Amino acid sequence: MLTQQEKAKIFKELHNSENKSFIMPNAWDSASANLISSGGFQALGSSSSAFALSKGVPDNSLSLKDTLENLCEIVNATSLPVSADFGYGFADNPDNVYNNISSLIKTGVISTSIEDVKNGKVYPLEMAKEKLAAAVAASREVNFPFTITARADNFFIGKTDLKDTITRLQTFQEAGADILYAPGLTTKEQISTVLANIDRPLNVLVGFPNLQVSIPELKDMGVKRLSLGAALIKQSYTAILNALEGLQANNTDILNANRSFDDLMKNMKSNNTY
Repeated sequence: MLTQQEKAKIFKELHNSENKSFIMPNAWDSASANLISSGGFQALGSSSSAFALSKGVPDNSLSLKDTLENLCEIVNATSLPVSADFGYGFADNPDNVYNNISSLIKTGVISTSIEDVKNGKVYPLEMAKEKLAAAVAASREVNFPFTITARADNFFIGKTDLKDTITRLQTFQEAGADILYAPGLTTKEQISTVLANIDRPLNVLVGFPNLQVSIPELKDMGVKRLSLGAALIKQSYTAILNALEGLQANNTDILNANRSFDDLMKNMKSNNTY
């Protein structure tokens, strides 16, 4: 098993490799982390919305304690580097963000993302910058390259202001962010404009509805990292709902298309640390 320090260096290098991009699927528990690990991917992320959905509660309603325990579960289930979806950092005050990032690092993750929104409202830019700077400061206290992704969530919450989004990303890179992320971008023009105005690796959400750019096109454009958000759990739960609706109509065909229990376990076995 690789150490946290070794995983951090691998993850950092994934973003530094010239002319290469990578896909980072998002897990929500040990089983999903295991399955992602068996799929030949080089890293995985957590998803706060997927974790919330798995508990049947709204996104951003789970506590810091719940989130840290979930991240420990995911880290312990995989040998891959794990990047944490850490919402808005579970604090408005930069000092508290600093302390929360310090606690987060102890779970074994090697990276995290910090949003500039809370409860669907965008933080004032200076406040978002101070919070991010605190997260960066905490990340620099360890003896390995813990990476910080700064999120500008305008488009994700329906505020399609590309100019403000770019200003925020530029501000966050000046505050020390290692990776930049504006979830909700859907067109080649939007993404290429962002790329032309930043000098950090860019993450794009490929599980977002109405995305008009293919994965090969994103890679050709120079997008470094492609994440899935809650797409995998939504696909899983959609299959459950479709099966239940089929049963109501006395149709069991969808159940017969499932993989066997043994096959599913075989895909987890080599990664299971329990």
